[in-house]
Amino acid sequence: MTYGERMRRLREDKEMSLRELAEKTLLDYAFLSRVENDLRTLTLPQAKAVARELGCTVNELVG
Repeated sequence: MTYGERMRRLREDKEMSLRELAEKTLLDYAFLSRVENDLRTLTLPQAKAVARELGCTVNELVG
């Protein structure tokens, strides 16, 4: 499983929309969409912000 797929699964498990995740992390909605579709990657600070909002560690997020 790619980390984009993992991110989507974790987000959906929390019943959070991609737009909500974007607002909470201050990251662009379109950018996060591309990450979930494995077209972009997160930097470490971005991964930390996403992991914090999804309630997981960076290691759990990126596998």
